[in-house]
Amino acid sequence: MTKKVMEEEKFTFKFETHLPISKKEAFEWHKRPGMLERLSPPFINMKLISKNSRLELDDIAHFKLMLFSDIGLDAYFRITEYVEGESFTDQQIKGPFSFWQHHHRFIEVDSNSCIIEDEIIFRVPLESFLGAMINAKIAKRLNHIFSYRKQVLLNDIDFASRYPEKKLHILMTGAGGLIGSALSTFLKTMGHIVVPITRQLQANEKAIFWDVENQMISQDDLEGFDAVIHLAGENVGGIWTDSKKEKIFKSRIHSTRLLVNTLNKLNKPPKTFICASGGNYYMQSQDSEEGDPEGKGFLTHVIKEWEDEACKYKHGRTALMRTGVVLSPKGGMLKKLLGSYELGLGAKLGSGQNHLSWISIDDIVYQYYHVLMTSSLNGAVNLTSPEPITSERFSKSLAKTLKKPLFLKLPKGLIESIFGQMAKETVLSDFVIKPKKLLESDGKFYYPELDYALKHVLGVY
Repeated sequence: MTKKVMEEEKFTFKFETHLPISKKEAFEWHKRPGMLERLSPPFINMKLISKNSRLELDDIAHFKLMLFSDIGLDAYFRITEYVEGESFTDQQIKGPFSFWQHHHRFIEVDSNSCIIEDEIIFRVPLESFLGAMINAKIAKRLNHIFSYRKQVLLNDIDFASRYPEKKLHILMTGAGGLIGSALSTFLKTMGHIVVPITRQLQANEKAIFWDVENQMISQDDLEGFDAVIHLAGENVGGIWTDSKKEKIFKSRIHSTRLLVNTLNKLNKPPKTFICASGGNYYMQSQDSEEGDPEGKGFLTHVIKEWEDEACKYKHGRTALMRTGVVLSPKGGMLKKLLGSYELGLGAKLGSGQNHLSWISIDDIVYQYYHVLMTSSLNGAVNLTSPEPITSERFSKSLAKTLKKPLFLKLPKGLIESIFGQMAKETVLSDFVIKPKKLLESDGKFYYPELDYALKHVLGVY
């Protein structure tokens, strides 16, 4: 008896995105620097290696599909067809698929609207019904990816219309971090030039070196920029040993001191200095707006000293971004929780009645830009969603979004015994922070409601 083997079957996925701009504008939008990164969802464990890819014939984009830690599969895609203003096609030349071809077609509806038609033809290297099952799962995931891309495009187009077209030269510290990587990409798509300040220079990267420990940076390299965005700082997560607390403090205060002292000596200083800060500045268990008194604790002390250093800048306005918990599966609290929740082992923390002041990674990018482009905003600016929620509400919303149970509970005493002071000031803290200045200055939030924000960043549509 001969065994019948099914041949590999190609699968076709199609998706339409309706945009409120002309076909020409939509095509030009996709040619913007950073667009490939901007449209890459945070819920896909994929890293773009070739960050200077361009929308032109024969250009190659290099991705790494991460499996675990720093180990992943390389994937290369070449633009094989390109018709200016009409369409382009990219095809996998090396990667996990036995075949992958993606057609992007731009279709005019009228002078003010168009449709982007995405058609992907792919095949997995399996010659059985298992291949067909995997194809169906891939198609479902592709629908999530393109739904995400559609929402980002619609929001970015609406957001850009609110501000004048203006090309700024921007210096940024912490450009490789959670906020910095998202913000620098967005700034590039908006037409600005971003130059990172970094401790380690990479080959073929336009960047400025600094040595915070020895208070060294080239003054000449900082001349002539329009704005500086300072995001660098040691992650506050982990157990706060004396050594860890020293790193948290010095990484913020010493880096800000070096930057401000150097900027103050420039012949052509920037008009805007935006410095990251923290919502932990305020007193716990009460509503807080900008101007309200400071609280107590280690992080409050760090933030106070940090902001004092930033406010020594004397050649332009200084904005202090008092940020809440940032929601992204790429880092921070959400990334730490995802693993246990996806296994059905999510847990309520403590009483669950303490408040969480949060903001989505998308809105943090939009609000940084809003502050950058709004000259009247200076001093403390609360960077949180208008809707703070309880810890219990957050746990329930995350479990519901992932369609997982929530029946475990970690007592407050147990959390404090393991994580000590860090738990009291972060995991179990109770901050109700209102973004008064942003709302009064017409800073628009695109993801103000928790359920919607979680669905977006986690790709649940």
